[in-house]
Amino acid sequence: MKINKREKLVLFTGVLAAILLGVVYWVVFPFMESKEGIVTSIEQKKKKLETYKARLQRKDEMLKELKTLQAQKAKLQAQILVAVDPGEAEAKLNETLKQYAQANGVTVTRTNILPEEKLKNGYRKISVDFNVTADIGPLTRFLYGLTSNPNYLEIRQVQINAWMNRNLLVIQPRITLAALVRKG
Repeated sequence: MKINKREKLVLFTGVLAAILLGVVYWVVFPFMESKEGIVTSIEQKKKKLETYKARLQRKDEMLKELKTLQAQKAKLQAQILVAVDPGEAEAKLNETLKQYAQANGVTVTRTNILPEEKLKNGYRKISVDFNVTADIGPLTRFLYGLTSNPNYLEIRQVQINAWMNRNLLVIQPRITLAALVRKG
C-alpha cells in the first residue's frame, strides 16, 4: 500500500497533533496545577509573614508585659507556704496559728486538721479547724493578723458560739483556716 503525499501530510499532522496534545496534557497541565498550588502557598506564607512581622513590632511591649507577669508570679509564689510533705505544711500552719494566738491574747482550745485538697501543678490546700476563747477585741486583732499574714492564708469560715456563764457573756468562735502549699 502506497501512501500519497496528501495522506502523508494528514498522517504527519495527526501524529504531530497527538504528540502536541500529549505534551500539553502530561507536561503543561501538571505545571499549571502546581503553579496554582504554589501561588496559594505563597499567599499563605505572606499572611504568616505579616503576622510574624506584627508580633516582632510588639516585641518590646510583650517583653515588658512578660517581666511584669514574672514579677507578679514571684511575689505571689513568695506568699505560698513551702513544704516537702503534708505533715510539714500542717506543722507550719499550726505554728503560725499559735504565734498569732499568743501575740493577740487568744487561747486556741481545740484544733482539727482537715483533709488536704490537691490542686493543679503540685499545689495543695491544707485546712485546720479550731476553736478559740477570746474577747471581741483580741479576737478581731487575731483574725486581722491571720488575714494580713505574708503567707497566703484564707479564713474560710467563722462560726461564733456565745453563752452566758454567771452573768458573763462567753464567746467561742470556731474558725476554719486554709493555707496554699507548694512543694519545695
